[in-house]
Amino acid sequence: MSVPPTLCFFAAPPGGGRVVLEVSPPDSAGRVAFREWDASADASSARTGSTTPAELDRRLREWKRAGWTLGESAEHVLGWLRAHPAAS
Repeated sequence: MSVPPTLCFFAAPPGGGRVVLEVSPPDSAGRVAFREWDASADASSARTGSTTPAELDRRLREWKRAGWTLGESAEHVLGWLRAHPAAS
């Protein structure tokens, strides 16, 4: 059994700190699983959840407008999600 690929990147708010985001390809229902944690902490402290590609896009664009530095553009993240087939 193979492990699905993930995309991992950082987001840094103005004023310091960094968040690490790891997203998986959409599942058969179109939901994107994610893990998110403070870069100064261990990944075992990650908050997990799921979202839609549209909501993830909205969140990344909102962060960018608020002055966050993103390790990957919203366009790149959405392109990566589209390039990976739905996981079963």
